[in-house]
Amino acid sequence: MLSTFAKAHVTVALNTSVHKGVVEWLSANVISKGTRYALATTTAVADGYGLIMKPASGKYTFWFRKRFFTCTIETTTGGKESQKNDAMVISTLAFSTDPIEAFLRHCKDLYDKNHDDTEICVYTWSESSEGSHFRPNEKAPRSFDTIYMDGAVKADVIKDVDKFFDEETKEFYGENGIPYRRGYLLHGPPGTAMDDSSILDAFQGLGGGCVVVLEDVDSAGITRENGKKGNSSSKLTLSGLLNAIDGNAAPDDRLLIMTSNCPDDLDEALVRPGRIDRQIYLGHISQSSAAIIFTRLVAKLAAREGIIKEEEVEPLAQRFAEQIPEDTVTPAEVQNFLQMRRGEPLRAIDEVGPWVADLIAKRQKVSES
Repeated sequence: MLSTFAKAHVTVALNTSVHKGVVEWLSANVISKGTRYALATTTAVADGYGLIMKPASGKYTFWFRKRFFTCTIETTTGGKESQKNDAMVISTLAFSTDPIEAFLRHCKDLYDKNHDDTEICVYTWSESSEGSHFRPNEKAPRSFDTIYMDGAVKADVIKDVDKFFDEETKEFYGENGIPYRRGYLLHGPPGTAMDDSSILDAFQGLGGGCVVVLEDVDSAGITRENGKKGNSSSKLTLSGLLNAIDGNAAPDDRLLIMTSNCPDDLDEALVRPGRIDRQIYLGHISQSSAAIIFTRLVAKLAAREGIIKEEEVEPLAQRFAEQIPEDTVTPAEVQNFLQMRRGEPLRAIDEVGPWVADLIAKRQKVSES
């Protein structure tokens, strides 16, 4: 009778650091000591891929701080192998969930400590015959130093984002009755369609303090409602998107970023202040940014390998940058050019002029055809 009335249960939400922390803890403290259930998978290591064992579907028992726990994992599968989700329930004999919460906090703290600043998790909206959900994809974080745009604009954007997520800003929004949301439109020189219910579900499933990215919003085939034609094959309407962004059921505590190659094609209602608070032009690379990317991708490597002296890095970077015309070449094009010449600064300097001339000639030929 005691086990019936004094058993506490907690269902662990999927795709969270708590869930991942429990999986890692079980792998290290239960699976490694022998079990009938395990899933063999791989993880990236310095010299390739290493084999690791993770908990598979089944029931696991373990002790934590002198208390006996049970963890039950049931795998549900959508239409594709990649859409598997593990439903996880933690149980123990107790009159409250406090012991389970202590265990979950322990797992989360360990996970956050082990993964702090080493990875970020990007969630993409996925749909199948079994339903819709966010699918996590872990990636290594990218340093802002590797984003080659105007330095003043970049610093201003970083400052603005930091200020938005500050607790004082959150309190200010609340005290003044302002929805705690902010939106950016990133646009510059050169998706999969969703329907209204899908995007509304996606926005309503957001957690607090998140960043939402809608890429190439001008290419999403959104039906425009001001008489201009949209993509007739799209199931997503402008009103559906607007309702998801800031309708009555839209969540607060999120930063929205939209990207577009053709901002003039966007409906004015979509980019009005309140929905899009700042429009940031990410144009062609400047000479100062060209010098930075040359230094990072080519010159510093050459200096480390003794091909050039450290004091030669800056002068060589300036020689390279001077051959990049302002407002002509994109950062991606320069990066691709330099990647083929890593550790070869003199070759890059010799070949950049003809490369730029050839690039401009090809563009002119395309525009004339």
